[in-house]
Amino acid sequence: MEAHGLTSLLTYRSTTPRRGTGGTVTMTRAGWRRVEDRVLAADDRLARSLADGGWLVLSMPPRRLARAERCLAAQDVTVVDVEGALLAGMRDFCERHRVAWSRVLEADAAERTSREWANLSKVAQAGMATVRVSIEAAGPAVLLVNAGVLARYDGSLALLDELRESVRTATADAAVRTAWVLVPWADTEKQPLLDGSAPVPQFGNQCLSLPEEWIARHESRLAEGGAA
Repeated sequence: MEAHGLTSLLTYRSTTPRRGTGGTVTMTRAGWRRVEDRVLAADDRLARSLADGGWLVLSMPPRRLARAERCLAAQDVTVVDVEGALLAGMRDFCERHRVAWSRVLEADAAERTSREWANLSKVAQAGMATVRVSIEAAGPAVLLVNAGVLARYDGSLALLDELRESVRTATADAAVRTAWVLVPWADTEKQPLLDGSAPVPQFGNQCLSLPEEWIARHESRLAEGGAA
């Protein structure tokens, strides 16, 4: 990966802060190195995931989510909108079984111990099946976005856990070898939760918190018309 402009900065910056003409603090040599290290580490992790396959939970503060998604979508992955696929599958089920969508919305607001919620679960399972098909068709490397809806209809996140296990044992010719799931989550010390309630399945070091510097660097590359 090229360090656009950073080599000269690292060479000529002093080791103590200096102020520019506008009164702003100029980045120190050590500061530039820390930024560069964080960017390179994230790039290396993503590249290894694509090359070797596997499962990776990508987290960042919610306010950076849209920016991160744009940068990640420019990687060698296919984006799968989990919420979109789920709702499409649920609507298709309703059309085939002549169930009014208004009844689905009413059931969605019902108590989880009610008969209406039990019936809704059948519709949601059809949506889950559509999500699975969408993921498999998008391989071999997928980026799952808008996955928070799974926490409502699949509280144990069984779909994600199945996918995680699938890519763990995937062969070179598997339909999906690499799966990234994008999660809005600011606390780097705790396991990311979907919709603030359901722990995202992961084992060991399967989570990467994308730093602001990585997002800014890749936004700059996209703005210049290059690949992220």
